[in-house]
Amino acid sequence: MHEAPSGQGPIGPQECRVTPGDGEIRHVEISAVELDGGLLTAFTDVTARKAAEERLVQAQRLAEEASRAKSEFLAHMSHEIRTPLYSVLGLARMVGREPLSANQREMLDRIQTAGQSLQGGSSTTFWTCRASRLGTWPSKSNPWI
Repeated sequence: MHEAPSGQGPIGPQECRVTPGDGEIRHVEISAVELDGGLLTAFTDVTARKAAEERLVQAQRLAEEASRAKSEFLAHMSHEIRTPLYSVLGLARMVGREPLSANQREMLDRIQTAGQSLQGGSSTTFWTCRASRLGTWPSKSNPWI
């Protein structure tokens, strides 16, 4: 604790750790003010506040770790869906160049429409955005489509 210079205002507050007779460590805030030639000192037990601050820091760290894990998972899932999706769409395009019956053409069109919906739709875009890799992958940039 600093000494109060003569005629100066309040001192503190300062925090310190103390161990009273029961041996339990306590956090104390100390403030002082010069009064009538003496020093009036106030001690406030802030142990509960310090414990709450520590819990808050721990909770924030855990939330950040969970957010990172979720982003990594979503990036992985995006990759796991895009890779076979590009293969399916590429093969569907190649099959579409062959002579097909009307029924086969209709089924192929459904495959292509569904695949393109997944490719440019909200699910893969969502995963890409959540993984902090904003953007989509337009089909024109993929040589298989």
